[in-house]
Amino acid sequence: MGRVTVRRRVVRWRGDGAGASRTERVDTLAAEEPLEVRHRADVLTVTMRTPGDDLDLVAGWLVAEGLVRTTGDLVSASFCPGLDAEGQQTYNVVEVVLGRRLARLLGRGRAAACVELVVTLVVVAQYSLGLV
Repeated sequence: MGRVTVRRRVVRWRGDGAGASRTERVDTLAAEEPLEVRHRADVLTVTMRTPGDDLDLVAGWLVAEGLVRTTGDLVSASFCPGLDAEGQQTYNVVEVVLGRRLARLLGRGRAAACVELVVTLVVVAQYSLGLV
């Protein structure tokens, strides 16, 4: 299984009182992990999500919150380094680079919080804004 689903033991109860029956089995469940969105050193939000399409989720969140209104408002997004207990990348932190107008509003002059693994989201922003 990937990060989107996990296998876990579940207990199922049927009925109530003395007539209740209990069964145990392994089931496939949707995984949920935190996703932190940063602009430079500032945390913009932390949300829970099922992993996958994270950069699209971040672009959509920025549009929904009114931070991104034009294609120039979102320059790029990248996953920040973050390792789990096994030393694997967690992909749970996304760094966004916003256009100059927004950078002035949110503060400037801080070092980037992440190593550059830049994925340009101009096309995603265009779709989100209905420009394409």
